[in-house]
Amino acid sequence: MRESSGRMSVTSRRIAFSRVATLIGCGAFSAFAFATPVTSVTADLTTVNAGVMIQAGGKFIPHAMTLTREKPTFIKKEPGYLGTPVYGILHFGPARENRIAVALDSATEGKNARLFLDPGAAGDLTATKITLTRHAVSMRNAQGQEDEEVFFEGNEEIRPPGVSGAKLLNLVFYTFAPASLKKRRLPEGTLFYYRDYGQIGKITLGGKSYAILLSDELAAGRYDTVTHGQNDLPRVALLIDRDGDGKFDPRYERYDLNAPFTIGGVTYEVDKISEDGSKLTLKVSSKSVPEIPIPRKSGE
Repeated sequence: MRESSGRMSVTSRRIAFSRVATLIGCGAFSAFAFATPVTSVTADLTTVNAGVMIQAGGKFIPHAMTLTREKPTFIKKEPGYLGTPVYGILHFGPARENRIAVALDSATEGKNARLFLDPGAAGDLTATKITLTRHAVSMRNAQGQEDEEVFFEGNEEIRPPGVSGAKLLNLVFYTFAPASLKKRRLPEGTLFYYRDYGQIGKITLGGKSYAILLSDELAAGRYDTVTHGQNDLPRVALLIDRDGDGKFDPRYERYDLNAPFTIGGVTYEVDKISEDGSKLTLKVSSKSVPEIPIPRKSGE
């Protein structure tokens, strides 16, 4: 019997090397595949048509319309008004013909106001009536005196006109009593509105899954227009539950998608967003911005 010396012959080494090369070629060393950096990530989102203002940490951006007594020429049918109406046009959704006529019937003393809409763009202001409930709150004015603020608020779920299969989206409307408008130096007929809808889902960044909320801050009924001027407010915001507490804190979990942002040491920016917000793609940015620190909670 021949005793093995423990050394490999030249032929054996060649065979062994050949087997290793074959295994690599077949992907047995698939760990090398994971070294390829992820350059973009896509999330599928679903619509939440109401209640998002609270989910977004109570933060919203009000938008103002100045209504006048000039009635839009395309209005064909109107309700019976209690006072003198003022009119305006709200543009909502990505369609070219996205106008929604509105008429505000101001409240008589101590009563609720009424807002009429033409959501189908059919020239019919009898289609939707919103009761703007009267609220009176006491607050201190600039001189430190108690002052009464009177405002009227209501909401309605509206479908962006001209879009096939569009979801109903909740808008909140409010206005102030004439005296309160005057105190705020606002013109009569000023109507405010903001979004109470959004898109929710999950996204994986740096190997970690996060709950996210896509917010149409412009209340425009679309999500694909994120670019704005340097001093303008965000048009579309992304909220990311970074600390995993099931809530979105706008102080450190809200990002203006007009600019890059950093999560887990990696800077991202928007690649593309669908008009209805159902799909969001982020890509790794060539820019570098500081990461917003997550504050330590009490007891940690």
